[in-house]
Amino acid sequence: MKKISLLALSFALLSSKILYADIFSLPVNENILYDGKFPLNEYIIYTEDKKCFAHYLSAYPLTEELMLQITNTQNNCLEKGFAKIQISDNLNNVIWSQEGHFLNGFFIGNLPLNSYTIKRSADENASQYLYYFIDENKELDIRYIGKMKAELVNGNYTAFNACPVFEILLQTQNKDLFKEHSTIQNLFTVAKSYAQTLCPSVETIVFAATDSPSLSDEGVFFQEYLNKDKATALWYPDTEKSFNYIMFPNQKETKKDTYQPQTTEKKQSLYTVHISDKTNKKVLFIDQPYLIKAEQTELTKDLKTGWYQIEADLSAMPDLEKKRSGISLKEKAAIAKIHSAKECKSEKCLSEK
Repeated sequence: MKKISLLALSFALLSSKILYADIFSLPVNENILYDGKFPLNEYIIYTEDKKCFAHYLSAYPLTEELMLQITNTQNNCLEKGFAKIQISDNLNNVIWSQEGHFLNGFFIGNLPLNSYTIKRSADENASQYLYYFIDENKELDIRYIGKMKAELVNGNYTAFNACPVFEILLQTQNKDLFKEHSTIQNLFTVAKSYAQTLCPSVETIVFAATDSPSLSDEGVFFQEYLNKDKATALWYPDTEKSFNYIMFPNQKETKKDTYQPQTTEKKQSLYTVHISDKTNKKVLFIDQPYLIKAEQTELTKDLKTGWYQIEADLSAMPDLEKKRSGISLKEKAAIAKIHSAKECKSEKCLSEK
């Protein structure tokens, strides 16, 4: 497996200096239905010289002519950069106005992003998604694609937002990259660097991979939904939303050896677990089958990253402990007292002889 190194970040903040100011207007001339399951209207309004345009997204068809005014824009118009826009009807009633950054005519709020859009789609809940290019690693056959979300509020859409939930897709046919935990961790380190560059306060990262040329949901074969532990600054997967169909091809149908505590009642038995490489001197972190925390003891202090069969007392993690650790109250998590631990070659501990 080739070593994965951090890629040079390609995000350069755009200057807010106003290079010129002008006003354009032109009636709406396009009405497009999205390719998602939910039919939504997109109005593309061009400037008089046809060089500048804005996307106006609405859940309702509009019959009146719309007028676009753009002021205080940079010389790259609404392709990349800061602008103030206003959309009015033929009676001069303002129906939408925004001030912030744009990307290929889409409003992205306060995020100065030097990139370009790849695709946009919609879902049955009327949410909009905008995919944009981040970077690529040709040697590993990877394209890093970001995904923003806009939501419908009072008939209009919010800005496409990359924060606080940062979504990144690795578009690749190189599925061997997802057969080893160490390689996946290296890939996540790269993805995390992009997330923290764009969203310094990010607390949730959706890290996924797809072999679909069109970035369709059906092509996603790997996903880790990770939340940041505020107490330790470490990242832990939400196992209800995470999967790896390359390493675990049967994961779609069933999840084996998964204990799901519902109460604080203790339970002692054998469990197959994966010890995280995020373990520190005080706490032993188990990241599969879900988040488990166990105090280090003489028995556990020398355990390394890998799969183990453990005998332990498990109890559901109290809500107060979840809050202290920055874990979602909806996420399954446990406290463990480990009595024995036997190293395994793989996740099939119980079947190994």
